[in-house]
Parts: sequence; C-alpha cells; structure tokens
Amino acid sequence: AVRTREVTPLDEAQAAWLVTVAEGTRLHIPIMLAICTGIRRGEILALQWANVDWDSAVLKIERALEESTAGIAFKKPKNGRVRSLAAPALLLEALRIHRAKQQEYRDALGAGYQDHDLICCVEDGSIWKPSAFTSAYRALLKRRKLTGPNFHALRHAHASQLLKDGVDMKIIS
Repeated sequence: AVRTREVTPLDEAQAAWLVTVAEGTRLHIPIMLAICTGIRRGEILALQWANVDWDSAVLKIERALEESTAGIAFKKPKNGRVRSLAAPALLLEALRIHRAKQQEYRDALGAGYQDHDLICCVEDGSIWKPSAFTSAYRALLKRRKLTGPNFHALRHAHASQLLKDGVDMKIIS
C-alpha cells in the first residue's frame, strides 16, 4: 500500500521566518526558490543560471536532478513539461547576491571549480546530490530546533498562497 502524508503548508509568516533562519546558509536560495515559485527539489538542484531571464523576471524549468541506485542524472521535469515561472523581485535580488558570492568561490578555486552553471550546487560548483541536500535541510531545522516542515511542504506553501490570491486551481497545478 502507498503511504500518503498530509502536508500542512506554511503560512506567510512561517515561510518568511524559514527564509530568515536560512540566511547565510547554502539552503537560503533553494528555500526561497521553493517558496517563491513552488518548484520541486530536483528542479531546484538542476536549475542553471542560463534558465534565468533577468529582463522578463522568468525562470525556465527544463530539467530535474534525480538520484537513484543507478546514480545521479538529469531528466525531464515531472510530466515532461518545460515551463516558465514568474520570479518575484525579492527572489531575483537574492539570486543576484548569490551569483556574486558564487563568483567569489569560482575565482578563489580557479581551475578547481566545477562549472556546471548550476544555481544551487556545492561550493566547488559540483552537483548537490538530492540526498545530501535533504540531509542539509534536516540539519538546518535541527540546528534551529524545528521539527518541520519537510522541504516538499514549501512547494505547497507557494500553491496555498496562489489560491489565497485567487489564482485558478488549474493554473496552479
């Protein structure tokens, strides 16, 4: 039997608080991406700088990162659909700051930097494995003495906010 868990989405105050407690950590940008756009963990870890249209304030979701017993691989997003999502100004500003910080790592490591053009990666530019990402997220919650939410709940927080704002459910899904 398939187990289903009830997901309790965060409200605006909880989402803002989680973004704040993640500031200064590698999880800040992934948490912001999940809350601001509703994209999945694998899509966040596969997102490249080339997918950001700064002028139009749009993120293009073209792939996802998957970890299985066979290893790590990029694949098409769930449902195989490439999609474009609005990126709020708050997220774009955080991405600009993150990109500058990432450039500092790139400069410091020189030839040791693994450039995959990834937005969310390990400090040396290498791919951030989904399992390692989840462990880091849980560790952040534990350090902040929190028991939840799980990372997927952040996606639901975004959907709940859109519903509250009157966006049609078909568009949200």
